[in-house]
Amino acid sequence: NAATQVNLKKQTLVLDSLTLSGLGLDVKGNLNAQQIIDAPAYDGNLVVAPFDLRQLLKQLNQKTPLTADAKALGKVALQSSFSGTKTSIDLKKLVLVLDDTQLQGDVSIMDFANPDIRFGIGIDKLNADRYLPPKKEGGKARPATPETVAAGAATGLPVETLRALKAKGDLLIGELIISNALLRDVRFSIDAKDGNIKLSPIAANLYEGK
Repeated sequence: NAATQVNLKKQTLVLDSLTLSGLGLDVKGNLNAQQIIDAPAYDGNLVVAPFDLRQLLKQLNQKTPLTADAKALGKVALQSSFSGTKTSIDLKKLVLVLDDTQLQGDVSIMDFANPDIRFGIGIDKLNADRYLPPKKEGGKARPATPETVAAGAATGLPVETLRALKAKGDLLIGELIISNALLRDVRFSIDAKDGNIKLSPIAANLYEGK
């Protein structure tokens, strides 16, 4: 449902009090668009109430990711203001909830055909191990050393994708668990273009060190 106003002469479209319900989703928002025929530009906001992503995927007959924590992806919610064109989008005051994790920040994507991504994101806490594939039976998980954490991250990098990456931004994580290691106050900045990737600074508190 939405209160809709369309004026083709002025090339405007307004969707007020937009609501969408179904498949366990409850979505609300609004949209204002100009030059909808010649050069569409739009802005608005979107709020997606908490929903069970696993259940949604099942209803859509999509494969559910196999995760170490069978309850992971059980709660997802989103809200953001947005603006954009046919080739770009800006997400402002983005808030994403994933289970016990909350992400906040701004994300911009320029030129969908050759994406140039800009972001500033903060995450309160994230247990990445919950979302990895289950470990094989046998043996107890041991806290990783800094060396194994770094090696594991390096071997998992999608190199070809990174070579084509155009991105600039900052990521802050208050608390991160990965490979059974606890890192705090993680800071990560990236500036990537034309195959050159600069990561600076990268910092974290780990095992009473820095």
